[in-house]
Amino acid sequence: MLPCSVADELQLGLAVDPAHYDKLTLFFSDVVGFTSICDAIEPWEVIDMLNQLYSVTDYLAMRFNLYNVETIGDDYMCCSGLPIPDSMHAENIANFVLAVSECVRHVKSPADGKPIRLCI
Repeated sequence: MLPCSVADELQLGLAVDPAHYDKLTLFFSDVVGFTSICDAIEPWEVIDMLNQLYSVTDYLAMRFNLYNVETIGDDYMCCSGLPIPDSMHAENIANFVLAVSECVRHVKSPADGKPIRLCI
């Protein structure tokens, strides 16, 4: 969850001052009906579905120079403009959203075989 530069400083025992970022854009999503899907399938199927989803989102985040802030269960959060400022932060996230919206169609719910949907 910490940027590499912060983790490196902490490992060296250095104090890390908080930084302020004026220009950044966040992305947050979760799987629509995740609890219902989990109730209908085996735990290993949940893991497989999330692995497929996060393989796609992590790859796309890398392609659009985004920083993966947190992934918990079916929640995914990343940002642009942090920890490295980027004047194209909003455009990076917008392009990421378009790509994720297209690619997520290929991730099927094991409960009914239909593409999962994300709430973005």
